Amino acid sequence: MLSKIGKPFAHKTGRLVAKYTVDKAQKSIYGATPKEIKDKYDAIYMDYHGFNVKVEPAIDSSLALGEWLDVWLGTYVKNIKGANTYDDYEISVRRHIKPALGNVKLSDLTTMQLQQFFNDKYKTGRADNREGGLSSKSIKNLRGTLNVAFKQAMNDKKLASNPIIGTVVPINEETEEVMTVLTKSEEEAIMTACRSARSIITFGIIFARHTGIRLGGLLGLTWDSVDFDNKYITVKQSVGRKKDLSDDAQNKTKLQASKTKSRRIREIPLYDALVDELLEYKRKQELLYGRNTEYVFPNNVGKISDPKTYQELFYDMVKTAGVSHKNFHCLRHTFATRCVEQGMDILVLSKLLGHAQPSTTLNKYGRVLGHHKVNSMQAMAKYHV
Repeated sequence: MLSKIGKPFAHKTGRLVAKYTVDKAQKSIYGATPKEIKDKYDAIYMDYHGFNVKVEPAIDSSLALGEWLDVWLGTYVKNIKGANTYDDYEISVRRHIKPALGNVKLSDLTTMQLQQFFNDKYKTGRADNREGGLSSKSIKNLRGTLNVAFKQAMNDKKLASNPIIGTVVPINEETEEVMTVLTKSEEEAIMTACRSARSIITFGIIFARHTGIRLGGLLGLTWDSVDFDNKYITVKQSVGRKKDLSDDAQNKTKLQASKTKSRRIREIPLYDALVDELLEYKRKQELLYGRNTEYVFPNNVGKISDPKTYQELFYDMVKTAGVSHKNFHCLRHTFATRCVEQGMDILVLSKLLGHAQPSTTLNKYGRVLGHHKVNSMQAMAKYHV
């Protein structure tokens, strides 16, 4: 007998897992989302009960994957989805998917073929001519791109069924990138270097450490998004270099502010000391650029700042502090880690970081909870009777 499937929960690999039993034997289904797990279970259910489902054949059996991806990007993504989304999809298609599978007909694609594609990319899939493969996160992004494209192809009657269902993202915990968190001494050294710097814009590094904001969100922050009275900022856009799609484009990319990565507007409260520092920074900025500066952390002429340039500034501060090479994003990881260490609720932290699901936050920073768990149990000692 085949049981109903249980509620999905977070697995240590970062994926979701759900349990079910078949003929008294417990089984597991893994997936990136609850819907993916449900789709896999539905397929198992249909197979177990011997149902024969008639699938409508694809209308255009000669259409190649590369041709469909071009149509999909141009018709369903460009100028409809956000600029960040289009760029991510377009890069995945151009660099990875089309070179390997572009000439394969949609009707000929198989789950095994796609799984082999993911496996190969994981082993030797870098597109920059360097040795090694893509990370599990990059493979997950490729899989997500194909999944969305295949679903649209099914809606347009170009594809009979979604061959992505049944594929899994290769994961090797030993080779996955380790999350970088500053030690307290490294953190103090970098903050000291920023406060001692001649340029006032190094305050952005301090601000990022104490809010967990991403680099793009930091540079996209405008003064009208700062509420000094109620002591919070509103994160609603992110700065980055995007592919220039205009007809008269002189450069391949252009610097622009667009909706944040999660496309969600969120508020981050500020504590009193940080508000005081931000007010003092604002006073200094007005002396340099006047009162008409739009961005909180502009470049050295008061205009929108390039993330690459600000990243270089961060590298300089790290070097000045005598700390080994670190990436700007480590400030976000450090903020989240300190929050967990201080006992902040995971749900609250998830909202501050802008994660779509608390499980994302838990999977990233749950390792810090070990010490907090011990302290929490010790605190329960006063209730011992």
